[in-house]
Parts: sequence; C-alpha cells; structure tokens
Amino acid sequence: MTATAALRRLWHREEGVAVVEFALTLPLLIGLSLTGFEVSSYAMLNIKLQHAATSMAQLATMEEELPATVLDGMFESVSHIVKPFTFGNQGRAFVTGIGEAAAGAGPTVNWQRSGAGSLPTSSAVGAPGGGASVPKELTISPTQALVAAEVVYNYQPILLGFIPTTTVRKVAYFRPRFGTLPSLS
Repeated sequence: MTATAALRRLWHREEGVAVVEFALTLPLLIGLSLTGFEVSSYAMLNIKLQHAATSMAQLATMEEELPATVLDGMFESVSHIVKPFTFGNQGRAFVTGIGEAAAGAGPTVNWQRSGAGSLPTSSAVGAPGGGASVPKELTISPTQALVAAEVVYNYQPILLGFIPTTTVRKVAYFRPRFGTLPSLS
C-alpha cells in the first residue's frame, strides 16, 4: 500500500470526528458557562440590593418614632439579605430622613445614619443639613416627609471579568405612615 492510498483511506474514516468536534467546541461551551454564571451573579446582586433597600425603607417608616437601635438592627440584617455576597468592606447602607422646612424651599436632609459595612462612600441622596436629591415625581411639602434607604456595593467579578468592577447603588423611597420622622429618637 502506498502512502497516498493510506492517506486517502484515513481521510474517509469517521471514527474520531465526534471527539474532534467536541474538542473544538469545548472552549466555547466553557466560556458560555462562565459568562452565564458571571451575569447571573451580577443580576442576583442587583435583586438582593434592591430588596435590602426596600426592606430598610419599609421598616423605617412603620412607626411614629425611629430609635437609633432599630436602625442598627436594620443595618445588621442587610448583610444577611445580601448573602452569599459579603458586605463587610465592599458595601454600605444609608437611611436618610428627608423633609421640607418651608413651602417651596426644596427637599432637605433632616437626618442620616449609615452602617452595615465600611465601604468609603457617601450617600447620593445628600448629607445632613444639605439639600436632598430625590426624583422629580416625589413631591414634599412642610407637612410631609420621605425616608430614603440606600444600599451601595462595590461589585468585583467573581470569575472572568466580563463585567467590570462597578459600584451598584439601589435606593428606595417611602413616606412615613405616621408623622414626619423629623429626627431620630
């Protein structure tokens, strides 16, 4: 048998085709799986942060007074809500009381407290004594108030870095059910 005949016979054999195709598609399958994991992790973090902000705002507006000890308990629960993500030095939560001193004066930050983590960041809502940044749709009069709960997290990709390191910020606004919560008790 000549070399040409042996090559021609080998060329028409099909026993290893599946193995070769699998070897060619395996890197693509692994890449798609890792990308899917990373994207779903990022989406889950967003959902958990929004849930934490909404829960804190809802709890803060349930009573006529808001003791600082209650806020400390809410901050402690944030790290449990966002699990399996570690909140520690990658996150921080803020609860802010917003009111309007006089008609037409604009929203101001009456009080603010932060906790649940040690991420060096400030609130996007504003600082105590200053103006408050609230959506246009939320109007405030001197007899009304808002409580804003804000959760900030510095997201770092787990596996491949398809999603860049980014700061995720979720804010929830609720009106107090009783009174205006002008200060912490």
